[in-house]
Amino acid sequence: MTVNLTKSRLDVHRSGIAWRYIRASMSLTGFLPPLCDDGQMLVDGGYLNNLPADVMRAHSGAKHIIAVDVGRSDEIEDMDYGDSVSGWYVLWRSILPFGKPLRVPTLAEIQSRLAYVASVSQLDMVKELPGCIYMRPPVEAYETLDFHRAAEIVEVGYQYARECIEEWRAEGRLADILGKDDDGGGQRKLAGPVGSTTDLAGMRHRASTRVERLSRRLSF
Repeated sequence: MTVNLTKSRLDVHRSGIAWRYIRASMSLTGFLPPLCDDGQMLVDGGYLNNLPADVMRAHSGAKHIIAVDVGRSDEIEDMDYGDSVSGWYVLWRSILPFGKPLRVPTLAEIQSRLAYVASVSQLDMVKELPGCIYMRPPVEAYETLDFHRAAEIVEVGYQYARECIEEWRAEGRLADILGKDDDGGGQRKLAGPVGSTTDLAGMRHRASTRVERLSRRLSF
């Protein structure tokens, strides 16, 4: 999914060159230029829909969807730096031995917050979507551009998923969450990390390897 700046709309891409639309869907304004697609400018779809479980339901026909929310929390730190900001003043406050550094939001924080504000109503809808399991791993401590902490983030997500699966199993809800076969017999197997602890570990290893490679490529 991407935001089409030229047409002022949200686009869902189901065909074409995969890497181009993946790149477009990761284009944070201020860090990467929009991707040009037949003269139209595409950026990250998260600016309008940061957890598109509804789109997955509409386009895939899936009966069961696990939506993992890794966006920023609704809470934000209070800031009061006046009506204008002087770079020299910020620098001076940061080097004073007994002074308190002036808290000013970074560009990454502003971009992340803008994406969250635009998607907050969408998140509420996803939580109430029938057949959708909403999950939110504890990743509030990480920033959007913390590529160098990718392996650590993968580990946090892995442990959180294991805890959820064990909780579902203990409550006897696991079969209902994963769904049943059409004939009513047996638990339906899903592709991905929810199938078993072994599959989850394999997924974690592959994901960790990929994010480490991506982090090295993005380092400059």
